[in-house]
Amino acid sequence: MIARWGYSPNILAFELWNEVDVPADWAREMFSYIKSINPHEQLMTISLDKPWTKKRAKSSDIWKLEDFSIIQRHTYGDRSRDVTGYMLSTNKDLAAKYNKPLLFGEFGMDSSKNDKKTDIAGTGTALHNSIWASTFSGSFSGALNWWWAGYVKGKNLYYHYAALRKFVEDINWDSPNISFANTSPVTHETPKTRKDSYSNTVIHPAKTWGDTRYNSFRILNNGDIEGGMINYYLHGTTKIKMRIKPEIHAEWPTDGKLKIHVDAVSQGANLAVYLDGKEVASKKFLTGRGTGPWISSKYLKDYDIYQCTYDTIVEVDVPQGSHTIKLANTGRDWLGIKEITLTNHESTEYAKARVAGMIIDDQIIFWIQNKEFNWRSIAGGKEPSTISGASFTVYDVDNGSYTIEWWDTFTGKIISRNTLTARNNTINILIPDFSKDLACKIKKS
Repeated sequence: MIARWGYSPNILAFELWNEVDVPADWAREMFSYIKSINPHEQLMTISLDKPWTKKRAKSSDIWKLEDFSIIQRHTYGDRSRDVTGYMLSTNKDLAAKYNKPLLFGEFGMDSSKNDKKTDIAGTGTALHNSIWASTFSGSFSGALNWWWAGYVKGKNLYYHYAALRKFVEDINWDSPNISFANTSPVTHETPKTRKDSYSNTVIHPAKTWGDTRYNSFRILNNGDIEGGMINYYLHGTTKIKMRIKPEIHAEWPTDGKLKIHVDAVSQGANLAVYLDGKEVASKKFLTGRGTGPWISSKYLKDYDIYQCTYDTIVEVDVPQGSHTIKLANTGRDWLGIKEITLTNHESTEYAKARVAGMIIDDQIIFWIQNKEFNWRSIAGGKEPSTISGASFTVYDVDNGSYTIEWWDTFTGKIISRNTLTARNNTINILIPDFSKDLACKIKKS
């Protein structure tokens, strides 16, 4: 293969395996051998099976190997309810940890069916968000859509790529001076006399069977989650290798509650909730046949077990302030968490939007996304509302005058230009009204 194709500049890298957790010693040997016989020095990579799981966390140590050139991830929208937020936060973590090129080698709305079946109208919402989110979180490429033939080509969605290409074509991606921009969350421009009010932050765990490696999460007051994805399955004592006790770190601006919406239970479980190290709730969930405290019961003959649906909410009071909440299942088997709600947690000071930015030489680039502009909402027929009067602050910049260009992310055209002034090493950026997303470039005048 190397003798036949190694000459080609169109080959970015050789991938030893696709979605296989190979031993690190074998990978090291193969990388070394390929390097010794390939004079063309293409990069090398492997995509792991399930690198988000605890069992495979050790496998991802091969990402540290000297000749492992590209950290490759495969991410699908059925893996996380907020896949855009998941991509942004976890990619930045990997960039900081490994300091290597990152690539979303596969992406789609659903890993089990072609995106053309989910996005019947062909809006390309998930594709659009994925290529912008990956670009602004440390990847050297937009996410590669797995369903390119029947979906991207079939729905003629190439214009999404064209717009991104136009935006980035004058950026020096080879620069050694690339870093993530330090910003505030996106806030509303509101009168200082108006008193803040608070709404609920709702977390939708992902159904990931296995020992997810993500176990510590920070929930921000704008609703964003840092730390990966919270798993639907909370395993008990019979699945020690798959069992974790997720910790939630959050600040309540006023007194509120934490509500855990328990969905299904297998073989019996016991939910224990700890607030700052102290157990504050414990509820047992039984299983069996016929009627009981459950809504419905199902017998799995092959396993000789009962699984029951509960639809029950366990809640605890949380006082104002910063807290750590740990969840544990001290029962036998798993229980499913449908939702986790933090009441009185999300401040109306924050807009329903997120910002991601990078500093490249003397240029700062940003992507701002309306969180309502996501593939689940669009597929459900819900159009995003317009966000007006929103802004964010950029920190750690040189004082002086700057030029800002606002770009349409669908056409790749500049919408407007104006000037900004940085004082005290900060710039306050007022965002034009938008309903989906926007991008901007800031350069020193």
